[in-house]
Amino acid sequence: MSKRLHALNIRVGAKVRERRILLGMSQRQLADAIGLTFQQVQKYENGTNRIDAARLAALSQALNVPPQRLFHDLGHTGIIKAPTLPADIDESDELARRETLTLVRAFNRIKDPEKRFRLIELVQAVGDGDGEVEAVLDG
Repeated sequence: MSKRLHALNIRVGAKVRERRILLGMSQRQLADAIGLTFQQVQKYENGTNRIDAARLAALSQALNVPPQRLFHDLGHTGIIKAPTLPADIDESDELARRETLTLVRAFNRIKDPEKRFRLIELVQAVGDGDGEVEAVLDG
């Protein structure tokens, strides 16, 4: 298999992992939803095994996302912008880090807009010290 195709498998697997974590699902829960073992889900997520079309459909249904979303940010062919090394999608990717996904999931459960705004203020103040809140909230 070419390095570019292998990189695509890794990137699609990383997208599956991101979505699973955002939903708060374990690998075992996802595996049960699609009739596999959690070890097989691990192999898909790390790109060791390719995801065929039928499995991609099952994964997208279990993750409540259209299949094309698992190819988001990969370019027109799905290969052009794919990383060439597994290290390109590891914990250095801010959006792929488990704590980022956990924080986003928890943040999305906050219904009160004022609490959301205050949390953003707190995180920005801790992160960069200036405490200015960017206009990121709707309404």
